[in-house]
Amino acid sequence: MQVVNYSHVVSTNQSNVFLPHLLYKNSCDSNKICLDLFSSILDKNSLEEKLKFVKYLPGFIFIKDSSFKFMGMSDSFAQFVGWKDAEHAVGKTDYQVPCKASEYADRFQSDDSKVINSNTKVLNLEIYDFATGWKSTIVQKVPLRDNRGKIIATFCQLFDISNSNMLKCFKKLNSNDQKLINSFKKPSTYILNPERCPLPLSPRQQECVFLLVRGKTIKEIGYILGLSGRTIETYIEHIKYKLGCYTKGQIIEKAIDSGFLYYIPEAFM
Repeated sequence: MQVVNYSHVVSTNQSNVFLPHLLYKNSCDSNKICLDLFSSILDKNSLEEKLKFVKYLPGFIFIKDSSFKFMGMSDSFAQFVGWKDAEHAVGKTDYQVPCKASEYADRFQSDDSKVINSNTKVLNLEIYDFATGWKSTIVQKVPLRDNRGKIIATFCQLFDISNSNMLKCFKKLNSNDQKLINSFKKPSTYILNPERCPLPLSPRQQECVFLLVRGKTIKEIGYILGLSGRTIETYIEHIKYKLGCYTKGQIIEKAIDSGFLYYIPEAFM
């Protein structure tokens, strides 16, 4: 993956927002380790026995069935959202989570549905008011299969990055983006996995639109991406053709309407 070689200016003023690739990579690696560990236990034990083990897993982990009910979770995550321990969460849904994050249960279950019904991995950057206060997290959800390969649940891990500069940066990014659509329904979720990009664009085209929609000029985009203004203009023309647009303003409108505003290209992570 090519990482843009400049401190990424993504706000509408001169404030900088850094999206550290290391935190993103570590969260993905951590999720894979925990999922592999959990799956190895499933190979030797029934699902019921396996779920008993979840409460002892390190980090913020939970598992939901196809009806979006919690089947199990780590004690750490249970306490993170307000339960005394994991046993109190079994059989409950996001609507019953004892913190303000429950207000966004519809959004959580929409992602769960994508995982269960479409065999899609979900990777998001999110900020919510949990039992311990506002937290910025990277959230990864993947399908969990039985021994026959059938998807039976969603396996999720949260990676808390609130102690990094990410929380302040994410809130700044989110605040500016809310102004673009004249909406202040906070918080928002940013999509991180490339396969869920809302528009059919190449990685470089995604980077151009990401910056264009946040008020960057052709010259500024070229400077940030390390390319000439003429090269950026060529990318913009190809983007217009792909999206059926005639002006940069129409590209911005389509990016906002499609949800691309809440997608972060891989190079900016």
